[in-house]
Amino acid sequence: MIAKARSIWRSTLPLVLACLLSFGVFSLSYHYDNKYTTHSPQAMGGVLFLNQGELDQHPVIYLINGWELYQNRLLTPQDYAAEHPSPDRYTAIGQYSGFESEKHAGPHGSATYRLNLILPEEKAIYTLELPEIYSAYRLYLNDTLLVSSGNPEPDGYTPQTKTGSISFQAAGSTVLTFTVSDFSHLYSGMVYPPAFGKPDAVASALDTRFAFSLLICSIALLVGLFYLCLAFPFKNRRFLLFALLCLCLIGSVGYPVLHRLFRLEIQPWYALEIAAGYAVYLLFVLLINSLCGVSKKISLSCVMVGGLFCIAAFVASMTAPLLSAQVMHGFSLCTSVYKLLCSAWMLSVAAVGVFRSRVYSPGLLAASGVFACALLADRLFPLFEPIFFGWFTELAGIFMLAVLGCILLVDTISAQRRQLALEQDRKQMAMRLQMQKEHYRDLAAQIEQVRSARHDLRHHLTTLQLYLQEGRNRQAQEYLDRLNRRPELSSELSFCEDYNLDVLLRYYASVGNSEQIQTAFQVQLPAVVEIPSEDICIMLGNLLENAVEACRKVPQQNRFLYATIFYRHSNLMVEIQNSYKGRLVPMHGLFASTKRRHSGMGLKSVQAMAEKYHGNLELHLDEKEQKFVARLLLVNRVPT
Repeated sequence: MIAKARSIWRSTLPLVLACLLSFGVFSLSYHYDNKYTTHSPQAMGGVLFLNQGELDQHPVIYLINGWELYQNRLLTPQDYAAEHPSPDRYTAIGQYSGFESEKHAGPHGSATYRLNLILPEEKAIYTLELPEIYSAYRLYLNDTLLVSSGNPEPDGYTPQTKTGSISFQAAGSTVLTFTVSDFSHLYSGMVYPPAFGKPDAVASALDTRFAFSLLICSIALLVGLFYLCLAFPFKNRRFLLFALLCLCLIGSVGYPVLHRLFRLEIQPWYALEIAAGYAVYLLFVLLINSLCGVSKKISLSCVMVGGLFCIAAFVASMTAPLLSAQVMHGFSLCTSVYKLLCSAWMLSVAAVGVFRSRVYSPGLLAASGVFACALLADRLFPLFEPIFFGWFTELAGIFMLAVLGCILLVDTISAQRRQLALEQDRKQMAMRLQMQKEHYRDLAAQIEQVRSARHDLRHHLTTLQLYLQEGRNRQAQEYLDRLNRRPELSSELSFCEDYNLDVLLRYYASVGNSEQIQTAFQVQLPAVVEIPSEDICIMLGNLLENAVEACRKVPQQNRFLYATIFYRHSNLMVEIQNSYKGRLVPMHGLFASTKRRHSGMGLKSVQAMAEKYHGNLELHLDEKEQKFVARLLLVNRVPT
């Protein structure tokens, strides 16, 4: 019981360490990679004063606070010049996910955002980031229209979005005016604060974010294609799920790349992005179920629940113009519950796997813990938008993807090794059966020859007696010599007392005879050798098989195979000499197989078995005599 508790503690230790480290990373990200914690100058009452010293100290300023907001009004610079309208309120970008507020309950509509920058009097070039603004807008600089994306006018509303930046020359009072409309999406208006400042600094921040997303998407795409290519030859459902996971991850985290390169309609692209994000959770659950041995019935239930939610998310996004603020709020609560349930399920399944001593459960438990910490950090640090890297759940998802990819790769390699071992065992078994058949066939033939010889023995004795009575001693000697050369009298019935080893040696003696190989086996073994004969047969069979294969490539008149096996001072020593032809390439202490472009599995097996019995395998090559020598030493000790 104590040992079981210690084992569980050792298995859960990676979870504790992973949670601590991940939460540390999320905290660092919140403080140092967050638009809301840069402590840059902020506007008050719609005005932001910036002197040269502040611009030098903060080359990138995130325009968060103090924006004038005019709800349900699309105002142009000419409207301000004529009417001097008052704002409905001052807002902070990111305070709401859209136009809704205490006074304005509707999730859709139009609005104008206005901010007056008081810049140094000397003209300079500045750059303004254009983040995702939902879902159509126009940007005015003072009285000049700088950028438009789609058409925000309600009568001709056309939603479009594209991220990027714009540079302009300015000095003194510089007014930024965004007129925005949304009738298409779950979000509306300006949700993400734009960066403003020196061109090089702003471009560096945007390019870093773009490069990070592009790198992650590229790696996910390559890894996904790799596992997709393996899925069908190996008939592995996990590989297919993992390839689909990579595709969904690209769809959910690749928006910085997609929206910067292309000007897109809001739908169906955002609906697909949202559905892909929730599909990532489902695929994480399914892969962990599979690796932890969850039943197919339960996994099918997960597919149905998760799949229905992903479909519901897609439909909700596509029908966003028809949804009220209350429905959207309810949908937001449902998404939070969905994420929480997926995370709790992954932690529970991995924890049960640890308790049941499943091989990969500790790693899966640690990865699930990181994902849970990401969801917790998302709640503890609500005002967060990354500058350079990803959101908390994106970083956790990338980590979990890497862990799952490594586990699947290791599991596949282990499965292939087991398959190779089973194949080798099957081959050894088939060879052993064939050897036994050959042995029984030879034994039956020899028994028949001995029976015939015994039947003829009386006639031979009569003939010898006549030769001797007549004094024809020379003829008697010649007759005896001819009898001794007869195969039933000259051939050995066995090489040693160990049945398995004797069958093996007789088999390869028979193969050597049929292949026209000059064969000689010298065997000196006691009746009892403590090293199991099965292990000896595996090693000796691999060496003899390689020797016969090498001899087949040599002209018949030059073929030879000599084996010496003896047991001395509790050590088993084997030496095999055989002819060969061609060039053998050393590789990893062995020799490359002439049948494959790598060292043969047979020699690797012999080497591993020799190490098991504290011995060694030595291979020598005599190129002058075209002779290959293998020496094997096994020490009669308890194997490791």
